[in-house]
Amino acid sequence: MKRKLLIGLLSAISISACAVAFSACGGFGKHHEHKYEVYEVIAPTCSREGYTVYKCSCGRDKHDDFVQTLPHNYEDYVCSVCGSVSESAPGVSDLVFELDFGGYEYTVKGFKANATVTDLKIPSYYNGKEVTGIEREAFKDCTAIEKITVGYGVNRIAESAFSGCTNVTSLNLPEDIGIRELAFKNCTSITSLTMPKGSNFDNGSFSGCTSLQSVILPEDFGWLYKTYYHAFSGCTSLTAFSISSDNERYSTVDGVLFNKDKTELIDFPKGKSGEYTVPASVTSIGDSAFSGCGKLTKIILPDNLTKIGESVFNNCFQLGEIKIPESVTEIGDSAFWLCSGLESVTIPAGVSVINEDTFRYCRNLKNITLPASITTINKDAFYDCDKLETIDFKGTAAQWNAIDKKDSWDSYTGEYVIKCTDYIINKPTE
Repeated sequence: MKRKLLIGLLSAISISACAVAFSACGGFGKHHEHKYEVYEVIAPTCSREGYTVYKCSCGRDKHDDFVQTLPHNYEDYVCSVCGSVSESAPGVSDLVFELDFGGYEYTVKGFKANATVTDLKIPSYYNGKEVTGIEREAFKDCTAIEKITVGYGVNRIAESAFSGCTNVTSLNLPEDIGIRELAFKNCTSITSLTMPKGSNFDNGSFSGCTSLQSVILPEDFGWLYKTYYHAFSGCTSLTAFSISSDNERYSTVDGVLFNKDKTELIDFPKGKSGEYTVPASVTSIGDSAFSGCGKLTKIILPDNLTKIGESVFNNCFQLGEIKIPESVTEIGDSAFWLCSGLESVTIPAGVSVINEDTFRYCRNLKNITLPASITTINKDAFYDCDKLETIDFKGTAAQWNAIDKKDSWDSYTGEYVIKCTDYIINKPTE
């Protein structure tokens, strides 16, 4: 009994000691009081209150001593510090606003009737409430607009909002702006574009901007979605992408966009011309990377390339010569669609499938060499290759006949023959 009492007493003492210990900063003691010290002072700006961060040695912190925001420093109605646009800017009275999201925010729907504004400024606030968006087709085909400034806080530009604004030469966008499909399509007078921090864009956002020559991508440019690959389609004067070397995912070399370690070529500017040699480090060419590069005449691919994505050389109609390396094992759908300058192509032995529309509309293609490894030729693979004369197949006639050929794989082709290693087969009759 005494032994049990002794053990109980020692346990009680131990628990009490632990309680005292835990009553120190960061523990469970009910009498604990945090001892905060100044950790950081955040100065106020015109878009954010100032405050002081206090931190306790246990790791807990609190914000206190708030300081009011500073006045905006407006220059031509645009704050030089945060980019906010004043509600009193000329032309704002000509805009149509609509309350959105339960009556807490405004969006811009367009101009009032008979308005003519050349220097368009979208304000950050209207009637004391934030302006957060520009509606679908709000300023479509407004050819009077020459300059666009979108105020800080506006975070979305909807589909086709400025499509067809052919006289816009200056475009100033705020941070964290989302630009939807076709938003600036056919804005044919824009010559350069600087994308702000936190911005993103979508399918065809700047398509058809035929005077656009350079695009500066934001330092924090993040994951690319498939819709990106047509964001600058039809920008036939575009010769350079650039991005900060501090970006964690992407890089540029000679105006061409790559992933960070340069193993994937992502986008080639549509206005570059002549001959291009893909760097030796590249093992994959991303979807639509060269699509619409109508001024390229020759592309030299590296020896360790393994993948050619979908629509990679789509509409490279002046491309007259390309050698696909033996290392390539995958060629995506529509890879050479409308490459009307190609006359001869050899597919390497590592490829087993000719995908859908791969050579569709290659109307000058006369000879295609296929390896014996081919097991499938998909729909419309050689559609409208009307000058096709020879399929040089590196296998036997029996192997050719065993290939799974999908419907219309050779529709509207020339009167070709298949040269197998042991037999010549004429084009099948309908």
